[in-house]
Amino acid sequence: MPQITAFHGPEEVTIACPQGGEARARISATESVSGDTVSTGVGINFVPAACGIKGSEGTDFILDANPGVDYSLIISIVGFFDDFGIEGGLAGQLDWQVESRSGTCSIDMDIEAELELLANPPTSKTFLRGDACDHDLSLDVSSVISAGPTAALRPHTRMSL
Repeated sequence: MPQITAFHGPEEVTIACPQGGEARARISATESVSGDTVSTGVGINFVPAACGIKGSEGTDFILDANPGVDYSLIISIVGFFDDFGIEGGLAGQLDWQVESRSGTCSIDMDIEAELELLANPPTSKTFLRGDACDHDLSLDVSSVISAGPTAALRPHTRMSL
């Protein structure tokens, strides 16, 4: 869990980064009802400032906002689970530094959920897929995001059960 170092209101905090520095996070939540559709959304705006993190291969990165990264997730349910939709993703741009190398990283990734209804109990895997830092990536974020039990969903699509 991130260590919160400052509160800037009910929706904005500063967190300490694991390898030094900090990041400001603005969190928003929405809920709406329109006819027989209920939608719940979460948004997080992440603005790092000399934020140190360790990459999967042990590389130490320092991240700065340029302007930052936005994460969004919207779950919509129609009727009594007659239709279920997930959309969202990660988008933005960061500056990075590793030792004497540096650059700018643009991110445009969509959330995709792969759900197995026939498993007992039903299971799901959630991925961020798309382009980050000029690389095509597929990141398993199942341990961070739980999409719930249904079938296979793609971004900005709906399915009927």
